[in-house]
Amino acid sequence: MNNVDIPAIDELLKLSEERGPASVSIYIPTNPVTQQSQSSKIELRNALAEVERKCRERGLTAQEITAVAAPLRALVDDEEFWRYQSKGLAVFATGSTLRTFRLGVDVVPEVVVNDRFRVGQLLQAVTFPQQAYVLALSEKTARLIELGAGSPRTLDVDGLPPDRSVLAHTEVADKAAMPRPQGTTGGRIEQQKYCRLAQDAVLPIVSKNGSPLVLAAPEPIGPAYQAISTYAHFAHEVIEGNFDEASNDQIAAKAEPILGHMRNAELERWRNDFAEFENQGRATTDLAETARAATYGAIESLMIDPCAQVFGRLADEDGSVQFGEPETSGNYSLIDEIAARVLHSSGRVLAVPSSDVPNGSPVAAILRYGI
Repeated sequence: MNNVDIPAIDELLKLSEERGPASVSIYIPTNPVTQQSQSSKIELRNALAEVERKCRERGLTAQEITAVAAPLRALVDDEEFWRYQSKGLAVFATGSTLRTFRLGVDVVPEVVVNDRFRVGQLLQAVTFPQQAYVLALSEKTARLIELGAGSPRTLDVDGLPPDRSVLAHTEVADKAAMPRPQGTTGGRIEQQKYCRLAQDAVLPIVSKNGSPLVLAAPEPIGPAYQAISTYAHFAHEVIEGNFDEASNDQIAAKAEPILGHMRNAELERWRNDFAEFENQGRATTDLAETARAATYGAIESLMIDPCAQVFGRLADEDGSVQFGEPETSGNYSLIDEIAARVLHSSGRVLAVPSSDVPNGSPVAAILRYGI
């Protein structure tokens, strides 16, 4: 599995608020396979040259440019850093700081030097949970596998059957690890009892951040667990088969397509909600209206194209828009600024490919109330 860094919303807001004469933002595609990291290092080296050129164009002194470039050059040469990568890399640098995020999502190459960071593509890392779980369940064994930062790992879960200390509190007569399916009503009842014990054990862990949960189980355990599941983020699709001997990596690979289907279904639900609220006057794809609503805290959820090249300025008082050229001093990404204002008012931001945003707009907003 990929190595990823998941920024907290507070980190994102802090990045969006920082100001400086040379705030550098770099996005480059990477590869989790260490042997293929050389091309990513070359991309960063090329990005560094572009940073230096853009700094000169902004009128920075040689000393200021050296201060910005030095940590980026050290990062290029850091072999240990390049050993552990994911799908994309975000780098934020100033003359005194350097922050990196390994992203579990694809990114578009981008190099920006401005008075603030370009956080649009970083928002993709928090659009959907980057952490997920697989519950591998059979008659003989049960394990909860965590997917996310680093390689998939088995968690030590108190009370997860077939823990005999848990079974001691059940009404299973022979205290076996799992009542063997008999193909009768009684067998199905015992199967569901076993599945409830498993669910009760894992829910406190998986529900903390609303993380998706995928089940890997053979017949008849899979249908038995589906019948009793109460978790809102439980995948409808089950990885079918007995995985007692399978590695965590093998199970994780089978879970990835299911997690992708869950993300697509959530996007489809959002677009359906948008269409319904648009008919009620509580949704918009107009950028000026969206900027005003974001400034007044009126946006419940916002969908953006994080790569949209729309620049200018937003008024602090009412969110009125002044469009401008990206390289002109004082201009910045309007999409980034709108997203930051939505996050400040506890709204949700979904950063998705442009093809997923309704009406071909770089923004689409569902409003808390009409404005």
